[in-house]
Formats: sequence, structure tokens, C-alpha cells
Amino acid sequence: MRMICFLPSVSTPKVAEYIADINLRKSWDENYGSFEKEKDDPIVQSTIIPYARPIEAVAGHFGVCEGDACKLEPNVQQRLVDSNFYAHRVRTGFADYFGIADRLFFYKRNTYLYVPRSRPDAAPMVDILYDGNTRLVRAMEASGDATSRWIERVRDEGHFEPAFMNYQHVVLVPIADAERQLFANSDTLKALATSGSMFDEMSSKRLYRIAKSTAAASEGEAVGVKGTLLIMTSANEVGVPRFIPLWSQKRISARVTLKAYEHLLLAMDRSNNE
Repeated sequence: MRMICFLPSVSTPKVAEYIADINLRKSWDENYGSFEKEKDDPIVQSTIIPYARPIEAVAGHFGVCEGDACKLEPNVQQRLVDSNFYAHRVRTGFADYFGIADRLFFYKRNTYLYVPRSRPDAAPMVDILYDGNTRLVRAMEASGDATSRWIERVRDEGHFEPAFMNYQHVVLVPIADAERQLFANSDTLKALATSGSMFDEMSSKRLYRIAKSTAAASEGEAVGVKGTLLIMTSANEVGVPRFIPLWSQKRISARVTLKAYEHLLLAMDRSNNE
């Protein structure tokens, strides 16, 4: 499933905070029955190799010289700002209606910021990547370390059915003029809706160009509606009972997701008015 939406008048860091912060997420997302992370450390070292967007391959470069030695540096700085194990429990009115138990997800979550070196004050592009496939979760359970004990404790808190994040990704792109950058050409949104994953160079180049044009907009320039482009791609395994047809599953999933992001927008709007 892929969802694309434009969130007006809010910055990428603020959207990322409302999506990723435990307390803020629980304040607006009624589907989250519980939400916690294993450790308070922002970066948890593990044997899991973090995936990353090929941003250096698609970004422009500039020369940096020391004496006679010169090298090319990408004009975008990539920062890993969060890497931790998380768990959350999902409950919905639809699930309650069909007598479906809450679903419990465990996953590794990495958050990356991409900041233009020439404009370190510019709003960054943000990747939030969730990795919680069956193989990874089983390895976490069998590790015998603090992570496996944390999983056991979370599971002992109630009756849940296991669910797995085979792939989930949220990208947040800063927008300076929504009409010009997104809506003036219908091919732009079509390309974003059908583009590859965050590991795809063509997809990364398309998003990089949008973020670059936003950073290039001078502060005194008359622009249109500012905000954040949000693209979420999800392929989760939630174990829906077979008696619920596939078309109904898709419709329910889309409706629940859209409702959640309506609540997100309302929560940030209330925050702006406080």
C-alpha cells in the first residue's frame, strides 16, 4: 500500500516528531494501543546492518581540496538520528467488530535526515524506515540478550497476535510551493505514486530534486503554500482471517490509514494554534 498526502504549513521535523515520538504518537493515533522502545539511547548498536538511501549517488558534488589533494563531496549531508528497537500494538474498531485480537509489532526503526551542506538551516528531507520481518523478529527472540528479554516482557503484558513489518517506509520532503512543485504537473504525483523504494536511485533522484528546489527558494521570495510531502509505503503481514475477502481488507486498511493521518493533521494544527 502506498499513500501520498501533502500536509500544509508544517515542517518535516515536526511531522517526523509527531509520527516517531512515542508520547506524541499516542496522543493522536487512536490505533496505537501501546507504543514503546527498548532503550532510551538514540542510537543502539546492533549486528543488523542499517539500510540507507543512495543519496550520495544522486546528489550533486563539490570539490574539497587540502593542498594538492582534492576530493568530491556530496552537497547533502546524511545523518542517522535514531536507530532503536520498537514495539507497538494496533487495535481498530474494524478489528473489534470482527472479533480480531490486537496485533503486536516488533521492529528496528532507523530515521535519517538529509541536510543541504550549503543551507544547513533548511528543512531536511527525512526517511523513517521500519524493519520487522519474520526473520528479523525471530532472530531478536532467539538472541538471549536484553532485546529478547524486552520482547518477552512486552508480550506478557496482554493477549496479542503477532504481526510483522515486512517493509514500511515514510519519507518526508520539504515543500516551498505546493502548486508549482507538486500539483502543476499531474505526471509528478503519478511518478511519486509509482516510483520504487527508498533504495532505488531513480526514486531518490526525483525526491532529491524536489528537496533541492525547496532549499534553493530564498527566504524573501514570494512562494505558494509551504508544507511537507508525505509518502508512506507499507507491506505488513497482519494475519487477517481468511473469512474477510482481500478487497475488504484493502478498503479497511486504506480507510484506517487515511483516518489516522487526518488525526495527525488535526493534532499538528492544534499545536500551531496553541
